[in-house]
Amino acid sequence: MPFPKAYRTMKIQGRYPNARYFSIVAYSGDANGRPVDTSGSRHDATIAPDRAGADAYTVRVSRDAAVSGAANGIPVTANDAWVMLRIYGPAPDASLSGLALSGGVPLPVISFDDDPPRGRLWFTPPRVPPMLLLPNPDNKYIMSAPGPYQSGRVVVIRARAPQTPDGPRSGGPGMRRGARGEDVRYWSLCNNDFALPVPAMRCVSDLTARIEGGWFTVVISDDLTRPEWLRPGVNWLPWGDEQYPKLVFFRHLLATDSFPHSIQQVVKGCPSSCVHPDAVFDLVLPDVPRRSVIQAPGPAVQRVMGDYYPVAAWCDKSTFERGGWQACLGRP
Repeated sequence: MPFPKAYRTMKIQGRYPNARYFSIVAYSGDANGRPVDTSGSRHDATIAPDRAGADAYTVRVSRDAAVSGAANGIPVTANDAWVMLRIYGPAPDASLSGLALSGGVPLPVISFDDDPPRGRLWFTPPRVPPMLLLPNPDNKYIMSAPGPYQSGRVVVIRARAPQTPDGPRSGGPGMRRGARGEDVRYWSLCNNDFALPVPAMRCVSDLTARIEGGWFTVVISDDLTRPEWLRPGVNWLPWGDEQYPKLVFFRHLLATDSFPHSIQQVVKGCPSSCVHPDAVFDLVLPDVPRRSVIQAPGPAVQRVMGDYYPVAAWCDKSTFERGGWQACLGRP
């Protein structure tokens, strides 16, 4: 797992595998690739459990001396680093569940010091959509950066669906906007690879979404096709190739002036005189936006959009299977 120098602390939360040996080692990110030092390595006998008798542990790899010097701490320098998990001799798994090579437990969950608690993800609009992406000027966008894929987990997204026309319609000069009482002409939520030209893996739109009681739920997972464990009323998007970072875009097309919860209202007056300057961020390509930069304005965006704001979080797949979106997000 890469540990970019932009972050100060990487938190590794896992369960002890049923294996002969496992370790976590930090390596320098230069051409030599050496372990940081003798204190940059932790093996199973030196990793303390989260509490007495527990099978879970938390290791922190950090550039902060106080953190790296504490229990289960691993120090690294100010430069880029790599963190390696090794498991030797895992117990056989007759069920072939995919956990055989990791000792019968899921791979650890990785987060960074500026990640929000409980895996919450926020959507925020760029102050100016980069022209390099040739954005549609009639669309307004909010986006989220979910970070690297977390094994054994899924991204859960839920929001109230804006009203749209009943079917295809012409936008000719004789067509009064909002004539059929719609909030927006069209909306969609897409999972995109962050590699120019930022292609969409797949989208859910008002034309295709499964909507229940005016709300839609989307799950993003690493399955190749829609998984059987997903309930019928839930929409699904694939994570896609794990070598590329992801950006999830939610768009409103031609929102009506009478709809106060549109993305258009969030970015009104931008870029020069934003009505909500605390609800936007600056997106500069080709740099990957830091997750913390996108996250910070999220609550301000949600205040404008209300129930139409996509509430999202990372969630254990088993938790979603047992309790649905309510177990992952709580009730709106």
